[in-house]
Amino acid sequence: MEENKGKIAYLGAVDKAKFRSKAVPGDVLMLEVSIIKPKKSAGIGKGTAYIDGKKAAEAEITFIIG
Repeated sequence: MEENKGKIAYLGAVDKAKFRSKAVPGDVLMLEVSIIKPKKSAGIGKGTAYIDGKKAAEAEITFIIG
């Protein structure tokens, strides 16, 4: 959101985390993140990490805007 531009987001919680493979030096990690529940000063995002096009990890992350 525009009103949060330049502010810091702090990690509040990690839920539904699944790790499918490990990343090693030299791997390129592609992250895909979307906000699924925005609130005024907090929210929940869903993130997925890919290595070589294959899903490596996923989680829901609760954050607080400071």
